[in-house]
Amino acid sequence: MVFTFEQAIGLVIATAILGLSPGPAVFATVARSLSHPFRITLFFIMGIVLGDLIFAMIAMGGFAFLVAQHEIYFLILKWLGGAYLIYLGGKTLLSPSSVKHIQTVETEGKWKLVVSGFLLTAGNPKDLLFFVSFLPAFIDLKTAGLTDMLLAAILIVITFIATLCFYAGLVTIAGNWLNNPKAVLWLDRMAGIILVIVGLMVLLFS
Repeated sequence: MVFTFEQAIGLVIATAILGLSPGPAVFATVARSLSHPFRITLFFIMGIVLGDLIFAMIAMGGFAFLVAQHEIYFLILKWLGGAYLIYLGGKTLLSPSSVKHIQTVETEGKWKLVVSGFLLTAGNPKDLLFFVSFLPAFIDLKTAGLTDMLLAAILIVITFIATLCFYAGLVTIAGNWLNNPKAVLWLDRMAGIILVIVGLMVLLFS
């Protein structure tokens, strides 16, 4: 196993900060929480992270396959991925706070919530590109085995579940927080800094 404890901790911390940054998954989770009990909203969260798990495994498996073909593919993906993360971080840092008015949604069945959550992730191919760019900073995909990849994917999923459950479980506080421009701006800035740092890590150390 090449995925070290230090890398795992770094991956969890970076993922948690990015997961707390307001985005489509956060706003959709809070909207469902306004219409459903927490235990029902969990089905929506499971759908979201199922999509994240699939994207993470595709990203790592595809990256490892390309790297196995030729070293040049690793260098190309490394530079493109690092540059993409720095671009996302810079864009997040410079953009105004993304406050949105959160409205309740109609009550949905459990399995419909799972499907809705999954489609929210699956319908955003940028998530796959993000994983391809993000993961090389924390796991050496040139030497990583299936166990390393599964562990990294599971850590990402558990962290995303925790951050989304935070918003769902504290929906009243979270709703007020997400409607506060200063709070959203602070979260966005934190996420932007993390993206830039991870982008530099990909370029300089991976």
